[in-house]
Amino acid sequence: MNQLLSIALGLSLLMSSANAPVTAATSSANCNQTLKSVRKSLSGVVGFKTNVLGNQGQPRGRTKALDISFRTGSNLPDATQKAIATRVIRSCSQIAAISFGLYQSDAVNIYGLKNNQIIEFACIEPGAAKKPVWGERYCL
Repeated sequence: MNQLLSIALGLSLLMSSANAPVTAATSSANCNQTLKSVRKSLSGVVGFKTNVLGNQGQPRGRTKALDISFRTGSNLPDATQKAIATRVIRSCSQIAAISFGLYQSDAVNIYGLKNNQIIEFACIEPGAAKKPVWGERYCL
């Protein structure tokens, strides 16, 4: 219940600014604190790590992604995932995307920064005529 209250409070605080543009001015030096707070508020997490994106078309200066994986049965609503992604991306000026996945599974949702907004990455079918660009992912 404590996790739901924490998530609900965070979600309500973010809803008013969820559609506001993300700019360098809205990023803070509190990235590590935000990551610790998010990690602590989630249950069933088996993986919580950042990785380097490389040159994949992500927003300039944002070279990292955060991957969060959960045990089977742990599932966050899409709105909560977007709220967490918004919070992390606003606080961490190097992070461009957050993935939420089921441990040892291909099931994943990705939220990231595109055109100064936090979006859910669109799903394109594997084998499509084009490779995914920033803001897209393969459906699995």
